[in-house]
Formats: sequence, C-alpha cells, structure tokens
Amino acid sequence: MSFSPYQVEYRLVPSYPGYRVGSDGSVWTCKKGRYGLMDTWKQLRAPVNGGYHSVSLMGMDKKSHKFRCGGLVLMAFVGPRPTGFEMCHENGNRADDRLINLRWGTRRSNVEDTIRHGRVPRGEKHANAKITADQVLKLRAARASGLKYREIGEQFNLPMSTIYKAILGTRWRHI
Repeated sequence: MSFSPYQVEYRLVPSYPGYRVGSDGSVWTCKKGRYGLMDTWKQLRAPVNGGYHSVSLMGMDKKSHKFRCGGLVLMAFVGPRPTGFEMCHENGNRADDRLINLRWGTRRSNVEDTIRHGRVPRGEKHANAKITADQVLKLRAARASGLKYREIGEQFNLPMSTIYKAILGTRWRHI
C-alpha cells in the first residue's frame, strides 16, 4: 500500500488503547482523565527531546510509557521493531516523523546515514583537528615523493603520530 504525502492515514497504536498515530507523525488520544474514552480525538503535544519528538502514553498497566513519535509511526504502519534494528530517518532530520521518512534499519546503516547527511564532524570540522585537508594532501605527496617520515616531520613541524595517521589513513581516510 502506498501513502500519499498529502493525505494523512491514522492507525491505532498497538497495545495502547485510546491512542492513534498519523502517517504525518502526529499522535492522538481519545482518553479522558484516568479511565474513560471520549468520542473525539485530541492531538498530543510532542516536545523535542534530543532532536526527537516524544510523547508519553498511558499503558494498560496504568503506567506512563515514553515513546519517540517516529517509533510509534513505524510500529503502527510497518510493524514491531525487529531485533537488532533501530529507527532511521531517510533525510537525516530527527524531528521529521513522517512515514515516508522512516524505516527500521541496522545501527550500521543509521551511522552511514549520519555520515551521508554530514552530521558527523570529519576533518577540519572535528573539534580536535590539528591539520587541514590541504596539509594532509601535502603530507601524502611528500611521502609519495620519497621523503622519510622524520624528514616530513621536520619540514611541516608536526608530531610524528599526526603524520603517520594522516599518511596511512587511520585519520583523514575520507580524503
């Protein structure tokens, strides 16, 4: 079944009577007070916590359970989270809980997504960067021309560990 990005479909939240979730990421309740159900649905506020929208739902055990809205969307429209999988956002925006933006994926695929979206500070953007991308290329060119690591260190006035890591690719491997 395909979902139109303009038409919102609603489904009940599994194991939480009185709650429904929309394909747009909205979460709704028809609960009134502690026990009763209302005839009308009311949208729950979903504050952002750690970049994710989250809500608390009252379970059948009369205890409050906190959920990320995107996780509820996936549970209702795709099915329960498979073991070893986590919620992934296709566009990298944690607050975008639309069904078309969500999928269950492995931790590795989620990390690859964050790299693809530029959310992982690499190279000069990293807070601990000691050299620039241009310097890395110059270090590698110097080594390729036959200079020894010690000579490169003297020429660039850098610690040997920085030179080794940049040239061998244990750091700056994306260049």
